[in-house]
Amino acid sequence: LVLRIMPDVKRRELRYFRAMLDVDGDGRISFQELNELVKECKHAAVLARTKMPLLEELKADLRRLVRNNRRDAVRVFNEFD
Repeated sequence: LVLRIMPDVKRRELRYFRAMLDVDGDGRISFQELNELVKECKHAAVLARTKMPLLEELKADLRRLVRNNRRDAVRVFNEFD
């Protein structure tokens, strides 16, 4: 199915995709596993839309911190990570 949808997908990407979907590790992707993934994706999309203003505010704060303190962005990120 994946190869029909994305014919240019690389084999290693396909293996990764299968590993992510095959929750029970039986080597097959069941309808239930696929359905759960779709639900998770929908939930993530809703969260992304509702949290977007917070993320933009955080990015602005980080930009100010880096600019005002003349610090390397990677170091600032690592301090907060």
